[in-house]
Amino acid sequence: GLVFKCLLGTPLRPGDVRQLDPDFWHHRVKPLLQEGGADLRQQELQEWCMDPLVFTSADGSRELVPGGADVLVSESNREEYAQLLCEDFLIGNVRTEIGCLVMGFHEVIPKELLVDLDAEQLRMLVCGVAEINVDDWQAHAVVEGSRQVAAWFFDWLRKRPQETRSKMLAFGTGSSVLPSGWEGLKDQQGQPLPFRILAQGDPDALPSAHTCANLLVLPPVTSRAALERKLDRVIELSGREMLLV
Repeated sequence: GLVFKCLLGTPLRPGDVRQLDPDFWHHRVKPLLQEGGADLRQQELQEWCMDPLVFTSADGSRELVPGGADVLVSESNREEYAQLLCEDFLIGNVRTEIGCLVMGFHEVIPKELLVDLDAEQLRMLVCGVAEINVDDWQAHAVVEGSRQVAAWFFDWLRKRPQETRSKMLAFGTGSSVLPSGWEGLKDQQGQPLPFRILAQGDPDALPSAHTCANLLVLPPVTSRAALERKLDRVIELSGREMLLV
């Protein structure tokens, strides 16, 4: 999420540190943001015969503002300090590299095209959706042939972990992640191409797929157990190379 915030120019917040490093948040940031927190921390440092808190990075190697080594943290500037400290903690060591990445990204996609997106939406467009909800999958699927066989297929998916669901999605579409949701499945011309299930053919055959059409072909079996054995076999044969995340 941090990289996508940087790509959008969204300021990094103390809350980002809380998610990535709870210990740093609880010991270095949260106490400062409480009323009187800056004064209390400066008093503690003085009692411990330690240097006062100034506008430098957590390890003291970088100034957070010009002349930051001489700027004491106080009640009036503690929020600014917390913001700068967290930003430096997250990207301080790779600020130059992040800057190059942002510049290169915007050479391909102008920033003005991204103004209506937040970081999560941009992440979904770039990476797709890895968490697969079977109810959503079933609601967006187009079924041809036996609806009973299709229902057994989705019941089988519900009993399987995310890795198996991703493999099956890759088996049917060529990708183990969703491009911004089920509505994002499109053909090469950008037209909607929903996931389709076709239940027909030889009942003894294994499931097959046509990824260019997002089409999964299921054998018209007469029992749930028979279909589940065939689906398990497909996943067994697919291996980890089906995970295209």
